[in-house]
Order: sequence, then C-alpha cells, then structure tokens
Amino acid sequence: MLMLRVQFYMIEFTAPTQRLMFQDDTICPSDERSIEVIETMINQIRTLHPHSKRIHVGADEAYHIAEDDRCRTRLTRMDLGDPSRAIEKLKLTHIAKVARLAKSAGFKEVFAWNDMFDKSLVEDMRAAGLGDLITPVVWGYKTDVTEEGYFPPGLFERLSQVFPAIYFASAFKGARSKGENFIDLDRYLRNHMSYVKLYRDHKDSISGRVGGIILTGWQRYMHHAPLCELLAISTPSLVTDLVYIQDVTRDRNEMWSYVRDILHCPDKMDQVVSASTRIENMTYIPHRDAFLKVCDFKGKELFKLIMEDLHKLEWKVERFWGWSNMTAALNQEVEDLSNNIAAELKKFYFSHDVNEFLSTKLYSLKEKLLRRVDDERDSTPLSLRQ
Repeated sequence: MLMLRVQFYMIEFTAPTQRLMFQDDTICPSDERSIEVIETMINQIRTLHPHSKRIHVGADEAYHIAEDDRCRTRLTRMDLGDPSRAIEKLKLTHIAKVARLAKSAGFKEVFAWNDMFDKSLVEDMRAAGLGDLITPVVWGYKTDVTEEGYFPPGLFERLSQVFPAIYFASAFKGARSKGENFIDLDRYLRNHMSYVKLYRDHKDSISGRVGGIILTGWQRYMHHAPLCELLAISTPSLVTDLVYIQDVTRDRNEMWSYVRDILHCPDKMDQVVSASTRIENMTYIPHRDAFLKVCDFKGKELFKLIMEDLHKLEWKVERFWGWSNMTAALNQEVEDLSNNIAAELKKFYFSHDVNEFLSTKLYSLKEKLLRRVDDERDSTPLSLRQ
C-alpha cells in the first residue's frame, strides 16, 4: 500500500486552501502558507504510518499553475525571457521543496507523477535536484499508451538522463468513463499489455531503470464525479492484470487458467449465462464479463447484483421507460435491487458511500421513470385526467 499525498492538486478539502488557491484544482506554489499546509499533511501521514518508507506526493492535473498574480510576479522576477521555461522552473522548485519535506519526515523514497515536469529540460530538472529527490511515476490509462502523442516526445530519453529509476502506473479500474458502473477486463488488460510494448519501444533509454509498475484502481474517474467501478466487482480485473504482469510471456489460455484458479471458478464455466435473451420483443445482451458471477471470490454477490442485475435493469429502464404500462413494474425492480445491493454494500463500505451509490446509480433510475409519468400526465387533456 502506497500513501498518496498531493502537492499541487486535490486539497480543496482543507480549510485554509481558499486563500491559497487560484482555482479549486490548483494550490498556489508562490504562497508560503501552501507549503505549511502540505508539510502538516505530510507529518500527519508520517504519524499515522510511522514505518512506511515511501510516499507519493502527486503533482498532476494542476491546470492553472502560475496563472494568479503571486506567481506572475514571481515569474517576472525570474527574468528568463522564456515564459514557458519560467513556469517549468517554478513547478520544479515547488516539487523539490515538497520532496525535501517528505524526506525530512523520514520517507526514504518519494514518488511523483510525471505530469508537472515531463516537458522540462534536463538541465532544469538537474538544477532543481530532482534526480536525488523523487522517483517519477509515468502514468497512463488508455488502452494503448504507445499511441503517438500520448506522452511528450523524448520523455523517456530526458528522464533517463536525470533519474536512476522510474515507475509506470497502469489501471485495473476507474479509468473508463465518468460514473462507469461495470468492469471491463479486456479494456484494462490491454492497458497493461501496452506498457510492455512501451518498455520495449524505449528499451534503449530505460532498460534497467524501470523499478516496477503501480496498478491503480480509482474510486472516481475524476474529482467531484460519482463513484465508478467498485473494488468488489473489479477483483477479477485486478487478478487478471496481476497474472499478466507476473509473466508477460503467457498466452491468453494459460493466463486465463491461472485467473480461474485464483478466482475459484468452476472447471466447466457455463457460458450460457452470457447468452442473449428476448424481453418484450427486444434482445438483451448481458455484459461480457458477467459470467464470472459463478466464481467464488470475495464480493461475488455484489458482482452478480451489479454486473448482471443492474446491467439488465439499466437496459430495461433505458428502453422501456416510456412505456407507461411497465412503469410500476420497473419501479418495483429498482426498489428490490436497491435493497439487495445496499445489503451487500454495507459489508464493504461506509454508510455515506452506500448512500451515494444508491442515489447516483439506482434512485436516479426511479427519477427517470417518475419523469416519464409526469410527462405523460402533462400531455393528457384535463378532461381525461382522473
């Protein structure tokens, strides 16, 4: 387990940050109080995890760095003649300062995302001392991270001239779309496969420098977004990706054999459970990974309720919500499934997470059905209303 503490972004929950921030996604690196807040958080983490040797300080997705007056004044004083380079140096100075705080707190290794310095010049990264302070984590969650332009040109060549080690960061959940409910094993497996290709493509620069790969599993696709693929339904994805990373030379059949053993799947898995069915003269096609409900892993009950039952219910509401003769039955299905999912969620999650999931994933279906009833009532002539 790796502690993630951000230095530019995601600290809007702290009380003082409204004075320290230009936008709600970016802390101001030119305000000393920013450092005070970050230092306090680092020390709190050290208190809670006194034996941890590593910390991740973030440094990603800060879209408004150097846009407020404090930073602009500072950039003017730097007088570099190149505004872009001045901003890069400002970020590097801040990252170095935070990394030193983490080292002073007793963390032996400090990780940081590549975002805020992946376009920086080698000489500027060296001047900031980053090579001795942080270990870059190059992250990307697309199905193919080798796609041209996905990473800045020359990134790995530059990093190899500054840092003795780098890490990759992939995803096994939480990177498909905002509010995604259903896990897609193949999509995340392809992400991991593309990292192997990425390594081979840049082997001349990074051979012997890649310390490993961090498998991330995000609870939300982006901040302020609703919950996405839950960990309980994402276990098969995590297992699949770990089996692949353990030995990337395995073919899919061999890999799948290992995955089935770990998930305690039956020897002969009944693929009929993923067969299409006819509902009211329409064809429903189950989620392609729903057949894993027959396996015996922790969370399998919730997996079945979401990957099969919720998937089908969403399909029915989407297609039949305008059928007034089905509204009552669909409402009852939503109510019944809400109760069943709530009972399973409570085994793994705090009450506020349970309530959020029910509100955004299930009660929203009831609201859609209710809107249909209201729309139908509004369109009915007064003389025909009962």
